[in-house]
Amino acid sequence: ALTKLPENLRLSALKLSEESGDIIVRFYEAIGKEAILTLPENIKLIKLNTLEEPETDTAVSAYTFRKFEIATFKLVIQG
Repeated sequence: ALTKLPENLRLSALKLSEESGDIIVRFYEAIGKEAILTLPENIKLIKLNTLEEPETDTAVSAYTFRKFEIATFKLVIQG
């Protein structure tokens, strides 16, 4: 398994970007409670906006979801 998701976090999309071929994932927090997504160190996330454009250049291996937040990311797999 890639990682164990917190019980209140749902994966709602997994696809290849039509333009770049990058792996795109979308998660949402489902019950109104903060959730922390933590990935293995060799897998990083870059947060994207709704047009799937990067919001930042910083890749992280953990992300904290606010209540009912929907977030889209590009996966960066290293090594």
